[in-house]
Amino acid sequence: MAKPRITVTVSEEVYAFLSNWAEREQRPIANLAAYLLNTAVKEHQEKQNKKT
Repeated sequence: MAKPRITVTVSEEVYAFLSNWAEREQRPIANLAAYLLNTAVKEHQEKQNKKT
């Protein structure tokens, strides 16, 4: 089964930053963005779990 997809709009500055970062890591921008989103969600979930 295919993974769900989303579309995200960012400023030119953020795109340039992500593009340079992804190039340094030799990975696609979409892959880097997915990694960053997954990491942010996991951190948020952990914070929420600590509150309960």
